Amino acid sequence: MPSLSGLHHGDVQDEYYRREVMTRTIITRSTEALSQQPPIGRSSPIETDRNTFMKYHDPNTREERTVDYKITYHRDIEEEERRIKDQQDRRRKEEEDRRRREEESRRAWELRERELLERLRSDRERKQKDLEHTILEKERLEKERIERGRLERERAEMQRRVEWERMENERRGLEEEELARKRRLEKERLERERAEEEKRERLRLERERENLERMRLEEERREQERLENERIEQRLERERRDLEFKERELIELQRREAVEREKQRLEDEAREARRREEERREADLLADIQRQAEERERLRRAQEREEKERLERIRREQQRVEMERAEAERRERERIEDERREKELLEAQLRKKEQRERERLEDLERENMLQEEEMRERARRDIERRAAAERERLRREEEEKERLGMYELERAAANRKLQRQADLEKERQREELDKKATEIMEMERRANERRELERFEQEKRRLLAEKEALSNKYHHLTSSETLQKLAKPAYFSRENISNPEITTKIERQASFIACFTSEYLYILLYSR
Repeated sequence: MPSLSGLHHGDVQDEYYRREVMTRTIITRSTEALSQQPPIGRSSPIETDRNTFMKYHDPNTREERTVDYKITYHRDIEEEERRIKDQQDRRRKEEEDRRRREEESRRAWELRERELLERLRSDRERKQKDLEHTILEKERLEKERIERGRLERERAEMQRRVEWERMENERRGLEEEELARKRRLEKERLERERAEEEKRERLRLERERENLERMRLEEERREQERLENERIEQRLERERRDLEFKERELIELQRREAVEREKQRLEDEAREARRREEERREADLLADIQRQAEERERLRRAQEREEKERLERIRREQQRVEMERAEAERRERERIEDERREKELLEAQLRKKEQRERERLEDLERENMLQEEEMRERARRDIERRAAAERERLRREEEEKERLGMYELERAAANRKLQRQADLEKERQREELDKKATEIMEMERRANERRELERFEQEKRRLLAEKEALSNKYHHLTSSETLQKLAKPAYFSRENISNPEITTKIERQASFIACFTSEYLYILLYSR
C-alpha cells in the first residue's frame, strides 16, 4: 500500500509518480478537460458506497466527470497449506486403518472364544451323558444283583422253613427252656449292639453334619468370591467405558481442533490475500514469519510424533490388559468347572451314602424279622453275622476312601484359594499400572492443553499487533491534518485558467488530486 508520508515531506510529483509494488490499475476518463474540475469544498466528493462507478456533478454546468476504479487482486494457493492438509489426510487414514485392524482382531478373538466355549460345552455335555449312562448301568446291575440275592434268599428261606417245620415238633420240648435263656441273652446282646450301633450312627451323622456345614460355609465363601469377582469385572467394565468415552472426547477434541485450524487457515488466507502487497515491501518481516512458521511446524511434527508413540504405548498396554483379563476369565471358568465337578462328585457320594444307609436299614429290618429263625439256626445266623461284619468292614473302607477323597478335595480347594489370591494380587498390580497409565495420559493432556494455550496466546498477540498497525495506518489517513490538507482550497481560479501558460500545472494538480482521491478510496475499502 502506498505511504502518504510524502504529503508532509517531499515533492508532490515524486509522491504521485512513485512506482508501487501493488497490483492496481487506475483508469481516468473525463468528458471535458481536467481543468474544468469544480473547486474542492470542505465536504469530500468521495462517496463511501460500494459502487465501482462514481460521478461528480457540477451544479453550475451540465458537464460531468466520471472516474472508473478497477482494482484487481491476485492471490495464489500456498504449498505449505496443501502439505499440511495432505499430512492431516494421511494421519486420518492411518488412524482409520489402525481402528479397522483392531476391530478385526477383536472380532477374530471373539470368534475363537465362542468356538472354544462351544467345544467346552460339547465336551461337558458328552462327559455328563457318559457319566449318566455309567450311573444308570451301575444302578441296573445293582438292581439285578439285589433281585438275584432276594430270589436266592427266598428259595433258601422256603427250604429252611420246610426243614424247620419238620424238626420243630421234635425239638420243641427240649429246646424251650434253652431257647428262652438264649433269647434273653441274645436280646441283651442285640440291645448292646443296637446301642453301640446307634452311638456310632450318631457320631457318623454328627461328622456328616459337620462336613455338610463346612461344605455350606465353603459354598458361601465361594459365592462371596464370585460376587467379588463380578464386582471387579463390573468395575473393569466401567473403567473400560470411561476410557472409551475419554478416547471419543479426545477424538472429538482433535476434530474440533482440525476444524478450528481449517477455519484459521481460511482466515489466514484471507489476511494473506489482503497483506500480499505489503509483504513485498516487508520482506524481512515475511522471512521472520516464515521461520516462525517452520519452527511451529517442526514443533507440531514433534508433538504428533510424541502423540503417536504415546498412543502406541497405550495400545500395547491395553492389549496386555486384555490378555491378562482373558487369562483371568479362563482360570475363573476352569475354577467354576472344577467346583461343579466337585459338587457332582459330592452329590454322588451323598447318594452312595444314602444307598448304603438304606441297605443298612433294610439289613436291620431283615435282622429283626429273622431274629426268631436265627435263634433256631445258629449256623445261618453266624453266616449272616459274618456277612454283616464283612459289609461293615466294606462300609468302613468306603468311608475311609471317602475321607481320603474329601481330604484331596480340601487340598485342591486350598490350592485354588492360593491361585485366586495370586490372581487377585495380579489384578491389583494391573489396576496400579492402569492408574499410572491414566495419570501419564492426564499429564500429557495437560501439557498439550498448555502448549495449545501458549500457541493461541502467541497468535492472539500477533493478530493484535497486525490490527494495531492497520489501525495506525487508518488513523493516519483519517486524521485531522490529512483532512485539512484535502479540504484546502485550490490556488487557482477561473480567471487564470484561460492563461495557457499554467494549464500544464493545473492539469498536474488535478491529476494529483484525482490520484490522491483514488488512493483514499482504496484505503477506505481495504480498511472496511
